[in-house]
Formats: sequence, C-alpha cells, structure tokens
Amino acid sequence: MKTTQTAILDDLKITAELARLNFSEDELKNALPEFQKMLSYFAAMQEADEIFGSAPEVSGAPEGKLKVLKEAFRPDVPLKDAPVEPQTLLERSEGRDGSFVSIPNVL
Repeated sequence: MKTTQTAILDDLKITAELARLNFSEDELKNALPEFQKMLSYFAAMQEADEIFGSAPEVSGAPEGKLKVLKEAFRPDVPLKDAPVEPQTLLERSEGRDGSFVSIPNVL
C-alpha cells in the first residue's frame, strides 16, 4: 500500500506529464511540499463550499450564515459617478500592460 506522500508524488508526476512539463525526480521531490500546500488550500475551499454553499448560489447553508453571505455580495454594476475615470487610473498606475494595470504577484 502506498503512503500518502508517495501517492501525492505519483499524482504530481501525472499532472506534470499532462502539462507536458519535464521534471527530474529531485525537482518533483522538491516541489512536493508546495504541491501539498496547494492541495490543502483546495481542501479548505471545498470544505467552505460544503459548509456555506458555492458562491453566488448559497444553497444548503444554515439560515443565519445564508443571510450573512447574501449581504456580502453586491451587484456588479458600474457606478455612474465613478471616483476615477478608467483612463486616469491607467495613467496613474505604475505598472501597465496595454490597457491593463499590472500588479506584483502576491502569492
């Protein structure tokens, strides 16, 4: 029977193959802790979905939590009196990529 770490390493190998990435055995072993961390994040998100329901559909959540979640969402509509015009925002931004604002990676 495979250990959990061996099973995850096998999954990582398969994922790398599917993505057409060539990793040595050492590179895969070095990536394993980060891969395990990602899997734990996915598990936490799945657990949150099971407790609160998937956003924006919030089905099956306890009534008190359902109300809180519904209040957390707002309609995504542009403001008529936006505080900053999009062109002004682009001109003020330090990082630009064409008509997009680029920000540093935070993860």
